[in-house]
Amino acid sequence: MSCSHPEFRAEVEVTRVLNGQDERAGGEVVAFAADVRVKCVACGEPFAWRGVPCGISVNGAPMRSADGLELRAWLVSPAEMALLDAPAGLVAP
Repeated sequence: MSCSHPEFRAEVEVTRVLNGQDERAGGEVVAFAADVRVKCVACGEPFAWRGVPCGISVNGAPMRSADGLELRAWLVSPAEMALLDAPAGLVAP
């Protein structure tokens, strides 16, 4: 390992998940999901996610891409956070 990876850059893409219809056709946003990628600024090498299963989750569990370079996680919206009885992340919405 020649680079000590002194600085990182994260890229996050947030997707609005619809109820199966295009918004122009009356589709409604039912959830939000984030895809996160991390690279070293100095050498440009991507980092992978450890301890996260590979695949796509429909029940809210975080997953990683097949190559391990992208974390896919469902988000809790501010409106959903207000409805939770416990701090966000301790219970599933």
